[in-house]
Amino acid sequence: MSYWRMRKQVELHKKMVGQPFKEVPDEIIMLEDEVAKKKGEIERLKAALTPQTALSVRIAELAVLEARYRQAMIDYEKASSK
Repeated sequence: MSYWRMRKQVELHKKMVGQPFKEVPDEIIMLEDEVAKKKGEIERLKAALTPQTALSVRIAELAVLEARYRQAMIDYEKASSK
């Protein structure tokens, strides 16, 4: 289980028992899954000795996904610290 999926479960448990909680957005979980999937794809392509030009496209896609993921986490922390 990924970190953010587990975190969502913990926060839902807190909510159920009446403790203060932070709602974990589905977007963070989705982006975390996409980043992991893209990293796996890149590793498979490296193992298959894919040409660097094709590999660099996937690495650039990963960089964009990671930036969106980091921004979503920053937004979550800002929203939950208010």
